[in-house]
Amino acid sequence: MSTFVPHASQALRYYREQIFLSVGELAQKTNISANRIEKAEQSDTPVFKLSQLEKIAKILFVPVIDLCLDELNPKKLPTIVDFRNNPDLSLDSYSYQSVIHEAYQQRENYVLVMQALEEEPTPFTLELTGFDAVADANRIRAYFNIDESIQEKLTISSADEYYNSWRKLIERKDVLVFEKSRVNIKSDGLALYYAVCPTIVMFSSGQHYSRRLFTLIHELVHLGLKQSRLDGSVYSLNQDDEEKYCNHVAGYVLAPESALQKYWDSGLPLNEAIKIIRKQLKISKPAIAMQLYMTNRISQTELNRVLNEFEQEYAPKSTGQPRSPSKDSSTLKQYGKVFVQNVISAFWQDSISLATAQQILNLNPQKYPLAFKELEARVFSNV
Repeated sequence: MSTFVPHASQALRYYREQIFLSVGELAQKTNISANRIEKAEQSDTPVFKLSQLEKIAKILFVPVIDLCLDELNPKKLPTIVDFRNNPDLSLDSYSYQSVIHEAYQQRENYVLVMQALEEEPTPFTLELTGFDAVADANRIRAYFNIDESIQEKLTISSADEYYNSWRKLIERKDVLVFEKSRVNIKSDGLALYYAVCPTIVMFSSGQHYSRRLFTLIHELVHLGLKQSRLDGSVYSLNQDDEEKYCNHVAGYVLAPESALQKYWDSGLPLNEAIKIIRKQLKISKPAIAMQLYMTNRISQTELNRVLNEFEQEYAPKSTGQPRSPSKDSSTLKQYGKVFVQNVISAFWQDSISLATAQQILNLNPQKYPLAFKELEARVFSNV
């Protein structure tokens, strides 16, 4: 017979309400009856099996132990400004809150892993002015040691490799970059500012790698301004001055003025001229067009045409059932190479258990028995 385990009624109610989830919604997501959950929130009398409490903890993005303690552990979440410009999309919803709380939990896990390795994450000391786009772009390039010779080495065979090269440069400074797909909150990216291990969440669905790179740098600008922001579409023309500024800086980071002077040919048709720049810089067509507009090389009408063409080109198409990536591939994409390397290193050094490493990386050993070994081989090849 299964044994019920203790829980703290106050903690269960607190963490459920913190993530804006009703009793009914929690019941639906865990397949536990609403009556049982209500009873658990009214009394500390054990009513859950351990497996049920683990389900609840996973949905609420808290450690199981937190649901068993009377002492509450409030999350240190930054104040987030919503730039989606859509009154129908509430921040007080589980779909939004789950993204925030999951990113927070992943950041906490990374800090704990670094402690287990007896290493201190690098403090985030990038400080931007907020009023000089060229100077701020240069600050970003200097902070991550990116000069034109390094950028040429990053310009490798494909846009996804180029994006991943930039991502690794950023992650090596202990800026966490997580990717999340299939999230319908009308956003390209999220920046969560912390003095140590600031965090970027990329909503990758519908974003080609070259576009994703521009979004990544846009969110990095927010962090350099010590801002926590939920963005809408970074290419939207209906933006306030702060968002336009972040785009301007991101443009200069990825396409420095020296590069535009070298590769821009105003005598060519616009699409052909952009194609030449893209071949050298591996950034998206809209990102180049935005920077050309910001530097007064093309008109608003020309920019609108490029953006409209891009949206039509990459509009979702019905092509049947998409092929699912392997679990090790999707895990690496979600957490990033540096994050995964540190988790595996902590396991190798016996600083954390295999079960803990698998839990941090969301690898179910019963469902994916080979995924951890495949990750080990993958992330430490050609480091």
